[in-house]
Amino acid sequence: MGALFALCGTFKMAAPMAKIFPSVQFPLPTNGSDEKDSEYEFRNAVFMIQSPLKSRRCLLTGKHGSGKTSLLFQCAVSCALDGQKVVFISHRRFQSMPLSVHGAPSPDPLLMKHIHILYYQDRPSLLQYLAGIHSVPSPPDVILVDDIDFYATHPKTQDTGSTTALLCAYLIDAGAFIDTHRANNQTRGRENDQRCQLIASVTTPSSGEVALEHVYQSFLPTFLRISGVQGTNEVYQLSLHPNGTSQATCIITYEIRDSIRLLDYHVGDAALGLSQDFTQE
Repeated sequence: MGALFALCGTFKMAAPMAKIFPSVQFPLPTNGSDEKDSEYEFRNAVFMIQSPLKSRRCLLTGKHGSGKTSLLFQCAVSCALDGQKVVFISHRRFQSMPLSVHGAPSPDPLLMKHIHILYYQDRPSLLQYLAGIHSVPSPPDVILVDDIDFYATHPKTQDTGSTTALLCAYLIDAGAFIDTHRANNQTRGRENDQRCQLIASVTTPSSGEVALEHVYQSFLPTFLRISGVQGTNEVYQLSLHPNGTSQATCIITYEIRDSIRLLDYHVGDAALGLSQDFTQE
């Protein structure tokens, strides 16, 4: 089992990536007779049991047209498939369902029963929901906020930085309440399995720069960055940056057509090298 947990140390921050692209196959430990865990057991150890709290506090960044909202919604669908209750918050109503990830679960009516989509048009509405999470009869397991930066400027404020910090703090406090509430109602030893997953997204310019990045990082330390691949308008990379590091520990390349299709992926040392080879559009 030694190699198994060594690999867990490399991949344990990738839990959100596994929800967005569940078809990605990660390498299995092969050394020694004691390391015969099935792929299912290995993925469970990496993405569920060993996921630390920081991997459940994430910021997804990407420009318009990069599939950001679709990837966030795919995370909601995958979590629903696991039987989790999901709240997906957006400031704009879907005219049609977001693009699905090819090979991932689709949002069928049964799964949609586990996803509660909330449309809030301004910051006070979002803050009111987060502040009142203690009164929700059955708190969600996952809270996803699309374009949290929108709420920082609607209504306008003279201090966007402080307003952004306030939004993030309310989100973190809501997750902390859910964690505490659930821990108090669970048997000992299952608390880590039940931590609330929080992912917020922000829209970036083409350069990929995140305004007030240091503020977001204080609350949402795991970054999932979407960047364009030079020379194409349809291919993007989703890279994982634990604790706001500049080096990616997991990179997934995908193409946007009638659905989002996985093209390639690299993890660990391979991702560290590859992250220097692609530039943003």
